[in-house]
Amino acid sequence: VTKLNKMRYLRACLHESMRLNPIITAISRQTQTDLALEGYTVPADVTVTYPLMLAMRDPTQFSSPDMFLPERWLRGCPSHHQAHPFATIPFSHGPRMCVGKRF
Repeated sequence: VTKLNKMRYLRACLHESMRLNPIITAISRQTQTDLALEGYTVPADVTVTYPLMLAMRDPTQFSSPDMFLPERWLRGCPSHHQAHPFATIPFSHGPRMCVGKRF
C-alpha cells in the first residue's frame, strides 16, 4: 500500500479519468424542508439533482475541460487546478457517499 501512495502520477491519472468519465452522472436528493438555493426557494419534498458530468467539465473550474490532463491533479505542477473542492465528487459526499471511495 505504501508504494501505491507514492505513485502520484498514477493517482492523478485515476482522478482525471474519474473526472472525465464519472461512475455516476448525477446526484439526486429530496428536500426535507423548504430551503433557499442560489436565490430560489425550493419547497420540501422536491427532488434536486446535481449534474456531476456537467460540473466536472465546467470550463470555469477546469481549463481545457475535455482534455485528459492528469497534471492538473499534481500539486506544484503549473497546470494544477484551482477548482472548487465540490467541482469533482465522483463518489458523492457525506453520509450517502459510495462505499467504493475508500477502495
